[in-house]
Amino acid sequence: MYTIQRNVGRLVEAVMQARVTREDIDAAGRAIAEVAQAMEGQGVVIGDYRATKFLLEEDVAALLQVLRRYNDRIERSAILVSERSAVGVLQMERMVRESGHPLRRAFRDVHEAAAWLSEVLTPEERARLHLVLGISEAT
Repeated sequence: MYTIQRNVGRLVEAVMQARVTREDIDAAGRAIAEVAQAMEGQGVVIGDYRATKFLLEEDVAALLQVLRRYNDRIERSAILVSERSAVGVLQMERMVRESGHPLRRAFRDVHEAAAWLSEVLTPEERARLHLVLGISEAT
C-alpha cells in the first residue's frame, strides 16, 4: 500500500507499507495530482518508505515518473529508508538521485529527516510532521 495525504498546510505525507504494487503506485500518482492541484505554491514532502524492503525495477521506473512529474511542485522532500535491507537502501537512494530534484534527499535517521524538513515548515506543519513520524517535539 502507498498512501498520499495532506492534512496540515504544505506538508504532504507519502507512506509506503510493505509490499507496493504497480496499482499502488498508479493510485498514489493520482492522489499526488489531486494534492498538487489543491495546493497553492510548493509542498514539503515526508516520504516514509521504511516498511518497504525493495521494489521491482519496473515499479521503481513508474515511481520515478511520478516523482519527476511533480518536481516543480516540491520545495523540499525527505524520504526515510529502511536500514533492514541493504538492497532496498541502495535502491531508494538511487531513486532519489535519479528523480532529478536537488532538494529531495534520502535519510536513514528519522530525526535528521525531521530536522531538515523543519527548517522550512510552519509550527503547525512541524507538529504534524513529528506526529506522523512518532517523535516528540523536544527531539
